[in-house]
Amino acid sequence: MRPVPPRTRIAEQVYLELRSDLLRGAIPPGARITEQWAAERYRVSRTPIREACRRLSQEGLLSYAPSEGYRAPSVEPAETAEFYEIRMALEVVAIRNAAANPDRLAELARLRAAWDGPPVEAGEEAVFQDEAFGWAATPPWCACWRA
Repeated sequence: MRPVPPRTRIAEQVYLELRSDLLRGAIPPGARITEQWAAERYRVSRTPIREACRRLSQEGLLSYAPSEGYRAPSVEPAETAEFYEIRMALEVVAIRNAAANPDRLAELARLRAAWDGPPVEAGEEAVFQDEAFGWAATPPWCACWRA
């Protein structure tokens, strides 16, 4: 396998950092992302910014309009409410399953230790810092669902 050209590595790094910023909310929904702004923020030329934005647009993490350029996608209030309803339902099921299997508490403790560690990839910070998992993986919390 041949080595990756330095330009590709820079574009990949910019992609990961921009993706992380979008997922963590460091770039607010609806914010316009210009090549110049992003090049200054990530301290790179505009070419890797274009590549990263194109890729993020294909993944749905950025929207593109010819006359406006790239924007962080906006989330409607109704969508946010729906996301939280789905999340609450999933968390209840996860907690009940964890409480129903006391043998899995050691596995949950191992997962929690991994969860509390540093993120593996850019963009995962939003997930790793989620307190709901910490609650579900804590034995006293599980015990209250057994009752």
